[in-house]
Amino acid sequence: HEFIHGSTTSTSRNNSNNTNTTQQQPLSSSTLSGTPQQHHDPEQPRALHDDDDDDDSPDYYQIPRAKPVSSFDDCLRTRNVVIVLFLLLLLVGGIVGGILYVKNNQSESRTDIITNLLSTVTPERILKDSSTPQGQALNWLANKDIETSTLDITLQRYATVVFYFSTTTQKRNDNDDDDDDIPSSWNNTRRWMTVGLHECDWGYIACNQQDQIVRLDMAKNLLQGFLPSELAQWSSLRHLHLEGNELDGSIPHEFSSLTLLETLDLSNNKLFAQIPDTLGSLTRLESMYITNNLLSGSLPREFFDMTSLQSVDLSSNRLQGTVGNELSNMLRLKYLDLQDNELSGTVPLSMTTMIELSYIHLDNNRFTGELPESAFFFYSCVELTLSDNDLRGPIPQNFDHDRLYLVLGDNRIENRIDTLNLKGN
Repeated sequence: HEFIHGSTTSTSRNNSNNTNTTQQQPLSSSTLSGTPQQHHDPEQPRALHDDDDDDDSPDYYQIPRAKPVSSFDDCLRTRNVVIVLFLLLLLVGGIVGGILYVKNNQSESRTDIITNLLSTVTPERILKDSSTPQGQALNWLANKDIETSTLDITLQRYATVVFYFSTTTQKRNDNDDDDDDIPSSWNNTRRWMTVGLHECDWGYIACNQQDQIVRLDMAKNLLQGFLPSELAQWSSLRHLHLEGNELDGSIPHEFSSLTLLETLDLSNNKLFAQIPDTLGSLTRLESMYITNNLLSGSLPREFFDMTSLQSVDLSSNRLQGTVGNELSNMLRLKYLDLQDNELSGTVPLSMTTMIELSYIHLDNNRFTGELPESAFFFYSCVELTLSDNDLRGPIPQNFDHDRLYLVLGDNRIENRIDTLNLKGN
């Protein structure tokens, strides 16, 4: 039997049905011979035989239909490309704009960060006043000391910069861009105000291993101005030496925060006002020297709570009031100098019970009254000077001349002939 070479596909048949066109199938030899034609499943390809090479038999090939291209899909793809490009443009623009914004507002952001820190100890209205030492310190930290990270700017550094601007009379020229040459009335700045350099490496300052200031020794350096309260931020300070300068103003109440302070020397300045009662909290203070200033008022009761004091020199001021028996609270006191003031009342007899006391200078005051016999007997060898007061009374004949060096000149002392061996009489 001969088979039809090729076949019509189901698609071709469908197309023929849709067009109502009847296509005549060619007759095979089986049909002509009366042999029933075998039907083939249209879903399965027909088998081809080697004898299917008869050119007289027509060939029917399956022609695949191309998938139609939708213009709508092209439109979607184009739109997506445009959206992606637009988003990329927005992203790049945002990055560039952010960089420019940060660059243009970097100093302002730094100022805000530093201001928030400093406002915890200084009112913001003072910080924003460029004429104040605090405002000048903020400006220097924010705009000049840019080599120091905001993370490294501490209240200690701020207090140190405030101290500089508080004790120099020459104003910094804001138009001067030379950070290494800040004019000062100081005798020697010694690396102070060096940008990027830690304050522990500035002159006159000593720090501990934790980079905390423990000592400032700036005696006789032509400091002019006042003591800023911000110095209380030197919480680890143990020794403060500022004698021999031209500082004025009052001693800040905030110094009570310097609870580790052992030495306070403010002698030979122009400090005035009263001694703050808050200093009574300095229980570790051993030496206080504020001689030759303009301090006034009376000694506060809290003053005698500084029980660690060993040396006190408040001579040559304008102190008034009395010295009570609270003096005996200072059990470790060895040296007391209150001469050249305006103190009055009676001489505190409690000093005779103080075992460590060796030097008492109460000259040139307004002490009155009669010296009792007990005033001439001490537990230790004592140098007692009481000249230039208004004291009266006899001197005991049996007091120990070897243990007591007594100066009583310019008083109303009786039995003067017996006191000729006393200095100043």
